[in-house]
Amino acid sequence: MGFSAIIEENVSRDLITALAFASWTLEMIDSSQRTQAEQEASPNSGTMGFGGNSDEPRVARGSWARAALRTEAHRLAEDLTVRVRRLWKKR
Repeated sequence: MGFSAIIEENVSRDLITALAFASWTLEMIDSSQRTQAEQEASPNSGTMGFGGNSDEPRVARGSWARAALRTEAHRLAEDLTVRVRRLWKKR
C-alpha cells in the first residue's frame, strides 16, 4: 500500500464533471423555478421546458456567466484547481 496523495489531474477532472453537472442541473430547474407567492397564486399551473433565459444568472460570486459552465469548463476547472492547490498548501 502506497502513500495516499491528492492527484491534481484527478481534482481537475472531477471539477470538470462537477461543473457539467451544475450546468445540467441549472438548465433543468431554470424553467420550473418560481417564488412561493407565484406558487400560491397558481398552484395548478407552471412551465415546462429547458432554460433559454437571456437573463443569465451569475455564479461563484458574480465572476462567471452560467454559459461558462458549458463553454469554459476546462478553464474554470483549471482556475479552481489552482485555488484548491493554494488552499491545500496553506494547511
